[in-house]
Amino acid sequence: MKKTIALILTLYFTVTAFAQNIDLKTKLQKQKEFEESIKQKYYPKGGIYYVWDKANTVNVFYNQVGATEQLGLIDKTGKFITSLRYNRVWGFLEGLAKVEDKTDGVVGHEKYGFIDETGKVVIPLKYNDCSSFCEGLAWVMVQNEYGTRKYGFIDKSGNEVIAPQYDWISDFSNGLAKIGKLNTITDNMQYGFINKAGQIVISLNEMYKHSENFHEGYCSIIINNKLGFINNTGNLVVNPIYDAIWGDICFTNFSEGLAAVVKDDKWGFIDNTGKIIIPLIYVETKAFHEGLAAVYKDGKCGFIDKTGKVVIPLKYDEIGNIGGGEGAFQVLPGFQNGLAMVRNEKGVGYIDKTGKEIIPIGMFDFGDAVDVHDILLGKAFHH
Repeated sequence: MKKTIALILTLYFTVTAFAQNIDLKTKLQKQKEFEESIKQKYYPKGGIYYVWDKANTVNVFYNQVGATEQLGLIDKTGKFITSLRYNRVWGFLEGLAKVEDKTDGVVGHEKYGFIDETGKVVIPLKYNDCSSFCEGLAWVMVQNEYGTRKYGFIDKSGNEVIAPQYDWISDFSNGLAKIGKLNTITDNMQYGFINKAGQIVISLNEMYKHSENFHEGYCSIIINNKLGFINNTGNLVVNPIYDAIWGDICFTNFSEGLAAVVKDDKWGFIDNTGKIIIPLIYVETKAFHEGLAAVYKDGKCGFIDKTGKVVIPLKYDEIGNIGGGEGAFQVLPGFQNGLAMVRNEKGVGYIDKTGKEIIPIGMFDFGDAVDVHDILLGKAFHH
């Protein structure tokens, strides 16, 4: 009886997986046909064409014919929301997209502002530079006739909530933003952190030059070429004893309570007290996502849990990075919505947290990886 039940379950899951893969192939084919129809409708004579930043309702559309580059927005049906009028359009974040326009065609005279998903300009293109929105605010830069630059922050209504006054700035993260101000006496830049009210909560100091943004209440910092961590009051909570990555660049932060660190070219994980939770034995590690982290050793990669146990064997060539060079397609190097993209000599595929191949490796070509990823995340034209 048990064998019969097991056989029935095996057949059920096999048929279900087969049906899912057929459905995915159908969606992929529709995606390709739809994009080709847009290309033939608007640009049948050639040029470089692609659609990117597939948001829930709107897509950034790029076209280049000769030396002319133009960007605009189309919806999921292929209808233009805006004309091809912008020099650049960034992805939509928090409902708004950064856009660039060169009103007089002179390099260096670019102006930046923001549009919403209907294509309406909600913040005029008047800034010399800006970031996309993060935690409700975006930094903006203004430059005077002498070339002096100052940075501040605006909200989504375009109000300057923190007036341009800093010489360097970063996005808000965990409610804090790193800022820099030139010390006119020493001619050195000093760095600190402000809150959204513009108050300095971590005082300006040259030691914060090589630091990341805050994540989970902590920030990595490099002192004397060694990496440690401070908390959101500026107190050192993990002594700088770990190796700095590429000299003076921090590329590690806390994710799901653990941070990857390296010493003598071996990687592992620590908690926010500095205790080593997972021994430093790997050639490379990625941050934890959905309870698992990608790790690399002996030329292969797999996944570990927060106890350090290998839950998916190190048998893949790459996780979340397809191709190489400028044409590389990169996705989150870990699990997203219960799935992770993996690659071996057969091609790319998707696995679940048990290591089961949900989308069999080699089922799709490398060139289809972007569209398959968009379909799985519900960002494709047809889904």
